[in-house]
Amino acid sequence: MKPLTFLMPLFPARIRVFFNFEDFLARYPWEKSIDATTFNAFVTAMPDGICMVFINYSERVLVHESVHAAMHVMLRCYIKVDEHNDEPLAYSTDYIFHRVQKHYAKESNNG
Repeated sequence: MKPLTFLMPLFPARIRVFFNFEDFLARYPWEKSIDATTFNAFVTAMPDGICMVFINYSERVLVHESVHAAMHVMLRCYIKVDEHNDEPLAYSTDYIFHRVQKHYAKESNNG
C-alpha cells in the first residue's frame, strides 16, 4: 500500500502515513534503531512532518494513533489543549482519521 501525505487544513502541519515499517525506513533510514516488533503502530514527529507508521493496521489502531497525531499537531502549532479548549484536538483527530481511513479503503480496493 502506498504511503499517504497530506496537509492539515487550518493548521500548518504535514501528516505522513506509512502502512509498513520498511517504507518509513526508506524515507528516514537513520531511524533504523527503532524496534517496531512490539508495536501495532506508532506516531513520531520528524522535521518534515508528523509520521504515522502502521505495522498492523486496523480501524481500532487508527483511532488510537489519530489522537496521538492530532496531539502532535497541537504541539507543533502551540495550541494548548485543556477542558476549555479541546475542539482543535477533536477536529484534528476526526480529520486525520477520515483521511487515512479513506486512503486505506481506496488502496485496499485497488489491490
